[in-house]
Amino acid sequence: MTRALICRLLRHLSRSRFARDTRGSIVIDSISAILLLSLGASAFFAFWEAYQVQNRVQKATYTVSDLISRQRGTTLTRTFLDGMEQTAEFLMHDDQNVVMRVSQVRRTSGVATDTAGLTVDWSYSPCNAKAPITTATISSVRSKLPLIDLSAALVVVEIDVEYNAGMQEIGFGAMTFRGFLSSLPRFEQQFGLNGTGTTTCL
Repeated sequence: MTRALICRLLRHLSRSRFARDTRGSIVIDSISAILLLSLGASAFFAFWEAYQVQNRVQKATYTVSDLISRQRGTTLTRTFLDGMEQTAEFLMHDDQNVVMRVSQVRRTSGVATDTAGLTVDWSYSPCNAKAPITTATISSVRSKLPLIDLSAALVVVEIDVEYNAGMQEIGFGAMTFRGFLSSLPRFEQQFGLNGTGTTTCL
């Protein structure tokens, strides 16, 4: 009954003077076009800013990894790694917080193609922002690691940066950009880690 009534009403409107009257259509069309263009421009700038954030995350990861791999001496300090986290934050925008974790993974048994035989010598995240990986939990990053020979060590740098475009309505809201890079120490076979690091960050 209701459906039939609606159909009759729509047929009546389609024949009425209201349906044929086009006065004011330019204003309505203009407003609709402005709204769509504004939404499109906002989405474009949000996507562009997200791309820039992702690009800076990659650059920060490469920079920190390169600085660590070039260190001379067989020992790193947690204070030094705290400084690397601050370096990464310097490369990002002021309002973007960096969560960093640095670990050393070494092959202690097997051959390069083995999926087992890797040991985590140490893992440190400034401010305790990220749980350290261990030999028992190395599977969480194992697929991203290159093949290494017996006794070789990799320094693994991970950087996470939260980004919120503020456009949840179109599926473009909060997200996390991640940088991951592993490299061999350039001048040493491996690094040890000592010292006390910071436990709180701004």
